[in-house]
Amino acid sequence: MSGLRILAKDPVYSLVSIWGLGSGWASVCCCWVMRATAGQYNAHVPDADNVYIVKQRNNLELGTPWYDQAPLLLLAAARTAPGVTNASGYVGWFPLPSS
Repeated sequence: MSGLRILAKDPVYSLVSIWGLGSGWASVCCCWVMRATAGQYNAHVPDADNVYIVKQRNNLELGTPWYDQAPLLLLAAARTAPGVTNASGYVGWFPLPSS
């Protein structure tokens, strides 16, 4: 009962305090949710610890970025590598312009 009287005595300070407390709890809850879902990023991928991606870059020029799209010719080499159980490739579809 005395808490309500204190809140009613100074309404602006009460609103600022309650808003600060609410936003603090909201940020804590968001952090908890982010932490809980961070470990489940690859949960839908079977045997995610053994999935690798081949990256390439043009090393003739300094500072060229790495690309995660390697040539499809590496697919045959990946399938014959020791310890590899399966390999897959990606073919980008770029429609040809009509003449």
